[in-house]
Amino acid sequence: MIHLLYIAGIQHFDPLCRDRLLNWLKKLEKSHDNPPLFIAVEWDENIFRKIAQQRPTLQHLAKKVWPQASLFFLEKLSEAMAFEADTHIESFPTVPTLWLENGRIVSPEIIENYARDRLNVYRSFLSHEITGLNNDALQIMSKEAWNCSSKPSKGNSRDIKFAKLISDHFNQLGNCWAIAIVGANHASTVSEYMRSILIEQGIKCDVTILNPK
Repeated sequence: MIHLLYIAGIQHFDPLCRDRLLNWLKKLEKSHDNPPLFIAVEWDENIFRKIAQQRPTLQHLAKKVWPQASLFFLEKLSEAMAFEADTHIESFPTVPTLWLENGRIVSPEIIENYARDRLNVYRSFLSHEITGLNNDALQIMSKEAWNCSSKPSKGNSRDIKFAKLISDHFNQLGNCWAIAIVGANHASTVSEYMRSILIEQGIKCDVTILNPK
């Protein structure tokens, strides 16, 4: 019995990581005759639904801050908010989603201000000298998002929870494969992160970190 988990290590605030994830998923779709058993994402389903509704709000707020920005730039920013939860639907529309964060408690204020807070994060990635708000600016923001990422040190209770959910959903079925889309640190080989725990349980992990090349 072989359980194979393809892990995409993403950066939640990278406005171009969605494109890399989409290309990665399309390659997996083409290279397999059968669909994955499930796709695990680092979100609570109910929270994600509320955040996804704010994508137009983020685009509107970004337009007010950067009135000279191209539509392409604004759309990339809005599409990227919570992208890790639903990008896979384009390639695997019928595959069950495993919500790794289900049950997470978040204050109503955080949800209500999510688009505004995300915009502030994006703004912090650009220097005041940037004038052309287009793909070049997105490339700068993408690299800065990864530069600002915390380095893996040691996993925590969330990694234990993620690994257990994934392991339980593989169950005792025959040879099968699945996908997990999580922050890059969870895909680290450092002790007690999700990937390390799964490997100890005998699940083979094929990891791709979707950072800028």
